Amino acid sequence: MLATLAIGFAFSTPDPGALRAVLQQVVDQQALAWNASFSLGLVWGAAAEGVAVAGGLSDHATGTVVTPSTRYPLGSATKLHTAIACLQAAERGLLDLDAPIAQYVDPFLKRTNGTTLLELYKHNANISAVTTRQALAMRSGVADYDDTAVQAWSFDRANAGKDLSPYDYLHADDLTPKAFTFAPGDGGAYSSIGYALAGLALAAVHGAKDWFDLDQRLVVPKPLLDSLPGYQFAGRGPCSQYPDVVEQYAVRAAVTQESADWVTVAPVDLTWASCLNGWTFGNLAATPAAVARVVHAAFGSAQPRILSSVSLAQMQTFQPL
Repeated sequence: MLATLAIGFAFSTPDPGALRAVLQQVVDQQALAWNASFSLGLVWGAAAEGVAVAGGLSDHATGTVVTPSTRYPLGSATKLHTAIACLQAAERGLLDLDAPIAQYVDPFLKRTNGTTLLELYKHNANISAVTTRQALAMRSGVADYDDTAVQAWSFDRANAGKDLSPYDYLHADDLTPKAFTFAPGDGGAYSSIGYALAGLALAAVHGAKDWFDLDQRLVVPKPLLDSLPGYQFAGRGPCSQYPDVVEQYAVRAAVTQESADWVTVAPVDLTWASCLNGWTFGNLAATPAAVARVVHAAFGSAQPRILSSVSLAQMQTFQPL
């Protein structure tokens, strides 16, 4: 069904009402099949027309259902917005994408954390060569955080009320190894930590007092932002503090093997857990419809775009990992 819809998009302008009805069937079917909520937002055309649908439960304990206004913590979708913010800063002359990122981060770190990147990385000279462009393109060589260690910390109820700040990631060797996968620019490997560095650079060039004072929503022009109530970047504290954020669960252990292809699992309710999720590499909490509007403003046919043609071309220059 989705493939048919994609073909239809290529040759005609969809009727929003008919499209909404079809997509509602899709998300309802998927929610039932997977016992999870699904939400979808689509935007198209110069007029930025769109539809939004949602299906399934938000909270299994109360039976609350999701709506198109329900917000989802979207994890690494945040990286797109951080990258756009860096390109916008470059357009304004605030940030040289090809200068060492330490040039921006070190004075900020020294003032707010009493350290430098070179000290945090145990005087490994590679960190002094990393540029913002390399960090954004996953070509910095900066090692990613240890996912197993971060999950163990995140799911430990003893850490309720606590957050992992970007400084925690940078300071703790057990969370983020200080080795390099390769010399900056000599390869490609996924690294969320590079986007934490990009966030610190943004905080520095925008004059933030501390990392948590960076207004990440500046990436969206105010007229568009004012029309997107479901678009937010989570700060410190649990997701439950934000209205309309979906209930989150983690699958931690299999309980019963029903058959070769059916397993009953024990979900862990994460209401109490931090929503910060790595800050500039993971803290977007939004409706899919709001994200679709922002992505359309960056890459679609609506004018004005939120990036120049030059920046857009740089963003779409692909290099394999």
